[in-house]
Amino acid sequence: MTCIHILSIPRGTLSPDGLVKEASEVGLKSICLMDHDTLDSVLSVGDTTSRYGVEFILGMGIDVGNAKLKTVLAKMPGERFERAKEISSLMDLVMIRRKCCRVSR
Repeated sequence: MTCIHILSIPRGTLSPDGLVKEASEVGLKSICLMDHDTLDSVLSVGDTTSRYGVEFILGMGIDVGNAKLKTVLAKMPGERFERAKEISSLMDLVMIRRKCCRVSR
């Protein structure tokens, strides 16, 4: 059996090594690690997959050693956070407008 889409820390709850170990313990023969905004877990699982006999399927078709890509990806979590703050502020503004414009019965 293969698990196609797994997230490690920070999106999931286990480290990449922990995921490989758990995959082995539950009988998975292969896993595909698909973290967002980071390449760290893809680069770290090689030794662990060999140790536990779990095949690692690369979940992306990119050059994980590309310096420019790493620079862009390093900025993404901060940009996501800033965008989330912007969306939150807009939602607050909408809620304030709704409260001000309510018609009482």
